[in-house]
Amino acid sequence: MTAQLILRIGIFLTFLGHGGAALGVELAWVPFLTTVSVPLEQAPAVMRLIGSLDMVVAASILVKPIRMVICWAICWAFLTALMRPLPGAP
Repeated sequence: MTAQLILRIGIFLTFLGHGGAALGVELAWVPFLTTVSVPLEQAPAVMRLIGSLDMVVAASILVKPIRMVICWAICWAFLTALMRPLPGAP
């Protein structure tokens, strides 16, 4: 296996797992959304949208990586990691 394929599989699995959790409306993630001004009643819909986009990114990275999708995945992962401390998460 090449390093590129290993990285693609890792990104695929990460976005697949997080996308699945978001589609299932992971209640522990609601504080992250409300901290960035998403109204509580809209959080489930926003999570489903995020989950759907994560699934598209996962499939794209695995099947045919496109530079723009890779850049989106990097930015999205970085920004969501930066968001974790806002509601007091470790």
